[in-house]
Order: sequence, then structure tokens, then C-alpha cells
Amino acid sequence: MSDYVAKRFAGKPLRQPPYSFRDVPRCERDLSKSTLQEVKERDHFTDAIAEMVLLCNEATRRQNVRQNSKQSSKPLSLEYIADRIDVDDPIFGYFVRTASPPEDKNRFHDPNNSAAKWKEGMLQGFAVVTTFTNWQRTFRWDSMHEAATSYDDDKLSEQIVSGERLYDQDGSLSEALEATVRCGDPWNEGIVWPRIAEVSLLGGLGCGRALLSLVIEKLEHSAPSNSQNYEYLVLQATDNSVPFYESMGFIRVGCISEDENFEKKEKEEKKISSDDDDASVDSNTPVAQVVVKEETETVTKAEVVKAENNDKATAKEAKGSSKGDTDEPKSEIVSSALDIYVTKKAWELLPDIAKQLKVSMWDILFLNQYTVPGISKGCRLKRNTSLFYPSERAKYDAISNVRRNKKGKSSATQWFFARENDTPKQLAKRFKVKCRDLVDANIGGLPDLQSSSRLMEGTKLQVSNFDAKTDKYFPYCHWTFPDDTVETSEPSYMMAKKLNR
Repeated sequence: MSDYVAKRFAGKPLRQPPYSFRDVPRCERDLSKSTLQEVKERDHFTDAIAEMVLLCNEATRRQNVRQNSKQSSKPLSLEYIADRIDVDDPIFGYFVRTASPPEDKNRFHDPNNSAAKWKEGMLQGFAVVTTFTNWQRTFRWDSMHEAATSYDDDKLSEQIVSGERLYDQDGSLSEALEATVRCGDPWNEGIVWPRIAEVSLLGGLGCGRALLSLVIEKLEHSAPSNSQNYEYLVLQATDNSVPFYESMGFIRVGCISEDENFEKKEKEEKKISSDDDDASVDSNTPVAQVVVKEETETVTKAEVVKAENNDKATAKEAKGSSKGDTDEPKSEIVSSALDIYVTKKAWELLPDIAKQLKVSMWDILFLNQYTVPGISKGCRLKRNTSLFYPSERAKYDAISNVRRNKKGKSSATQWFFARENDTPKQLAKRFKVKCRDLVDANIGGLPDLQSSSRLMEGTKLQVSNFDAKTDKYFPYCHWTFPDDTVETSEPSYMMAKKLNR
């Protein structure tokens, strides 16, 4: 069994509310009969976990009654709510509680019995906000990739094609999200995206719109800092909540990950092949061993920390090898594409450096807050100080719509929307690829595709990276961790909105 399976330890008992949620009245739209509490302390959320779970259950029950249905999205579970409150960092949000009895008795779900049981302080809604963080090192925002929607059922696919459900069709929003800076350890604190905020928990009895509006307003007016400079707001939507979030300006955005087990299987196959080759070599024949470092966007800790730490790492490695295998926890720093700037003179100022490099000063602060102790907006840097800053490669590699890949610098798989009567043969010539390769790459989604087939306007085709194995990609499953498998996870319906800052 994996050493990284989540384990819940005993904590303080959940604080049970002294009221029934069937007696909680629905909020007034302007919250006139309620109190709004801004919450900044984790303990306050922890104390309200039981109320939050019961509110979600009640909201689902009332929705089923209104729709005369027994089938709906599952309410947020105790485990998920407790995990988010325990792990989210930073964490802030709002509570809405009853302040005075509503004048309209119909705001009670059961007017005959609930009015007499009304209490001040009943929870009517909550919102929890954090910085978007993921624990999948191969995660990518990419609405164009076919894997992003590969698990959609026929009904949802038709709704997206018809426009009934809003989707980032041309990939422009996912491209903007993917181009933002990120850095972190997927085995520990996670990969943090300081420009993207997330509504991790939202529930309400008639106050969801008011709460989400408050969250958006606060984020749009929040001051930037070393750890956050929000430009986008994302969330994971349930089936029933999608129309509500669309009415608030959110649209579905695609995101994908690679199947880690797929890579392990390939490595095992290569190892078997290598063992077979080694068997043919005489045991007395010396064999040269060459270690090749694959080119990735994964930054090891030895590359992130200063060079002086290399000696310590080497000594630690030697010590570990002398004792045999160790059970040290895994650690790996993953980031967006980075470059390094070295100060040329003493007392350089960070705002001047950011202006010279044409990048955000806050991105530099975020990327170097652990490698340059004491770094701040106004500090003066010593000569030969090394600073990480966002590379232009991050912007290029975020592009997956070939129409915007005008300079041809993106390493991402490119997709193209055909015009009426385009043929694969014409497109192969246009993009300078082999027609047979283009047809083979797209025949899975277009079974009758031939080189001379005339395409309908809007047909999406893959036009690059034909050697990439498409079955290694799958739609992203939010709140999963490096040791989670594809089979045990459920794809997430991620939605996003650009903030007005």
C-alpha cells in the first residue's frame, strides 16, 4: 500500500448545531434579515463543519422537493469539506446567519412548524476561498485538447455543441490560465497558482448569488502580495450548479493530466527490453553507463535552492547510500517555465528589475520567497543575486489553438477548426505535415476520415505532435494527489472567470 494514502486523525468532536436545518428560513435576496460575517480564521470554519455539511444536505433535499425528483448531484461530503478546511491555504470566506425572523412565512420550508422554531444565528450560507492549488505535476489548462471532454456523456456533448452549456471553445481562457506563474511540490504543499483564486466551498439557502458576488468583489479589490495576485477565479461545479455559475459569468474550461501509470508501464516495458539486451552481453565485458536527464519543466530542489546547498545534498545522498535504501518522503518542485536573472551591481531594486525584464514584480517575489530570504518589494539586492522570473516560453507553450500560434513556438499539441469543405490533404500541406499522419491522429474521433474527405465548418482536428500517445491523457480530477489512480477518480467540471482588476 502506498505511503501517501490520506489518513484522517482524530480531532476535536464536531460541534453539533442546536437547531434543525429544516427550520432554517431561506435568505432574503438582499440579506436584510440576516447577518454577514467575514471569516479569516481557520478555527472558525472548523467549528462550523457540522453546520456546513447539514446545510448542504438540506439544500439538496429542498431542491429535490422543488423539482419533484429523487435524483440530483450529491451534496458536499463531510470528508471533502473537512479536507478543504484543513488543507486550504490561505483560507477566508463568509458566513450568513439568521438575525431576525422573516416577515414572509413562505421563506420557511415548512411555514406551519418552522416559524416557531426559528433561532438567531442559524447558518443560511457559507463561502470558502483559497488560492488554486493542485497536486498533479502533469496538470495543464487546455480546453482544446480532446481529452478535456473525453468523458462527457452524449447529452453534455450536444449541449456544448449547441451552445446550451458555455465552454471555452477556442481555448483562449485556458491559454490565459496556463500562462500564469506557478510553483510548488506536488508531494507536499502542492503546486500553487498565485494568480488564480478558487471558491473551494459554497453553499446557501437563497444566498448563493449574494455570497459569490461578495467573493468576486473582494478579490477584485484585494491588494497583491508575495503569495497572491489574483486575476482569475475558478471553481469545481456540480451538475445542478452549472446554470447558476454561468449566470454569474463563469464558463467551463478544459484541463487535463497524464496517466502516471501509463508512464510506469512504459518504463517497465523499456526495462524488460533493456534486461533482454544486457543478457546478450558477456558478464566480464565492461559496459559504459550514461545518465541522460530528460528535458522537462520540472525544477529539482537542487536547481531551485542556492548552489551552496548542493554540498549538503551530496553529503546527504552519500550518507543515505552508505546505509542502504531510505524511506525519506518524496519531494519534487514543479513550476512554470523559468529563466534566471543575476544582479549585475549592488543594491538593485526589485521594481526596476521587473520593469527591465517586462514581468510582474509580484511573480518574482512569489518565485523567490524561499530562495532569497527577506526579499520584499522595497529591498535592495546584493550583487550576483540569482532570481527566478517567468520565461516567455510559458506564454508560448500555453497556446494550443494553432490560429494563435503564429510564431510556431508552442511545444503543446496544436488543434485547428476546419473551414467548410477543407480536406485533410489541404490541411496537411498548410501545416507542413504528412497527410497520412494527420488522418491517423484524428480518425479515432472521425472514423470515416480520409485524405480527400470534405470537412464541415468547425470540425476540430489535431495538427501537430502526432507521435504523442493520446491515451495517456485524461480529464483532470480536482482534489486528487500523486498516488491517486485514474480508475478511482472522477473528472471535474471546472469553471473559470476573469476578474475585473
